[in-house]
Amino acid sequence: MGAFRVSALRRVLSLALGLAGGSGCSPEAPRLDAIRPLSGDAAGGTTVRLEGAGFVDHGPLVVYFGLRSARAVVIVDDRLITVVTPEAEALGPSDVKVVFADGTELGLPRGYDYTSADGTLKPIPFMPGRPPPDEAAEG
Repeated sequence: MGAFRVSALRRVLSLALGLAGGSGCSPEAPRLDAIRPLSGDAAGGTTVRLEGAGFVDHGPLVVYFGLRSARAVVIVDDRLITVVTPEAEALGPSDVKVVFADGTELGLPRGYDYTSADGTLKPIPFMPGRPPPDEAAEG
């Protein structure tokens, strides 16, 4: 009789949590639908919302704008990730890619547009531990 109660309880919990097949509550496949805002300053530092579905349960993630990774990446919930943009590689459109630890990748080609008030891209300042830009080109 104990086994019956446990299996009945499991069935009730499965139905309540949407885990049983055919319940219509199965998790959505991961997807990236929108980026808001669509553009920001080439110096970086813009807080951006990545909207979609299926963001939870894939492990840690990295969000790339071109080849540079975003900072302050937060999975708010299954449908929203917030990030702070990195400095631009170039002015204009940049690919956005979300890479999860489990290998899941989502992307929006040319999904974010880097802009500059004066139309120029400022150089990234020297960082300790990295060679200055002129030495990096030689080596």
